[in-house]
Amino acid sequence: MINHNVFSGYDKFIITVATLFGLLLVLLFQNYDKIPSYKEHVNRNEYNVLPVGKLSHTKGDEYVDDGGVKWLKRAFYRNLFHNPLKYYTFETKANANANRGTSETSILIKGKKGFKDESFNYYSSYNHPVNHFFADILPIAIYFAPKYRVFNK
Repeated sequence: MINHNVFSGYDKFIITVATLFGLLLVLLFQNYDKIPSYKEHVNRNEYNVLPVGKLSHTKGDEYVDDGGVKWLKRAFYRNLFHNPLKYYTFETKANANANRGTSETSILIKGKKGFKDESFNYYSSYNHPVNHFFADILPIAIYFAPKYRVFNK
């Protein structure tokens, strides 16, 4: 009888791990330029924007603040890393002062007035999750949870 199963379970595991590692290397190679320098990363909140006044609902998940800035309220499942049972997360488009495509995130504490200053993101986790991972999440690990500069506005 001929054994048609050429690979053992261990071989299949090694092939799977090698394939996943190769895919991760390709992803890293294609997105390496999105990783900010340490200085850019710890100073990124310089570009953060908070809503002015109150947010008024316009349509769907869109809101506008008293300064005319448009904000997008993230859906529950797109807010999982920001504790959606406690917080609403709002995101606005690029800040004109930043040097790359950007978005800001601000969090409204449910049941309280005002916004909690969150962090500036080089890429929107809502619209560009892969870019957001490389530009905003991965540097936290690369730079060993750095201390971010606080910019008072």
